[in-house]
Amino acid sequence: MEKLVLEKSIVIDAPTATVWSVVTTPDAMKRWMLVVPEFESDRPLTLGSPLQWKDEQGETYLTGTVVELEPPRKLVLELQDISWTREPARGGVTYALTLVPREKGTELQLVFGDLAIDREGKRWFDAFNEARELDLIKSLAEGRL
Repeated sequence: MEKLVLEKSIVIDAPTATVWSVVTTPDAMKRWMLVVPEFESDRPLTLGSPLQWKDEQGETYLTGTVVELEPPRKLVLELQDISWTREPARGGVTYALTLVPREKGTELQLVFGDLAIDREGKRWFDAFNEARELDLIKSLAEGRL
C-alpha cells in the first residue's frame, strides 16, 4: 500500500520559544488542533504525556503518547487507533512538529503519518492536508488570535 505521510511547513514571525509554547501547552493546543484530545493536565506536555481522543459516546478511539521531546525544537506524538487491524511498527504513526529558528522568526514543520495503516487513512490525510492547524499556530504565536 502507498504510504500516506503528510508534510507541511510554515514560517512564523515569532521567537521559537513562543511557538514552542503554542505547540506544547494544552490550552493553546485546544485552539489549533483539528481534532482536540483530552489532556492529563493543563501543564505543558512532557516526555511520556498521554493524550486521548474520544468519540461522542465518550469512548476512546485514539491514543497518543509524547515519545520525543526536545525543547524548544521537537515534539513527537506516537499514535494508536483501536480500529487498526494490525499493530503499527514503533514510530510508524506519528504526529511530529519540528521548530527551526530562522533569521526572522521560526519555521514550523509538520510530518504526520503513515496513515496507510488506517482504513480511513486517505480521508484523514486529506482532512489534515486541508486543515488550518499551522495557520492557527501562526496566528496564536504572532498574537493575532
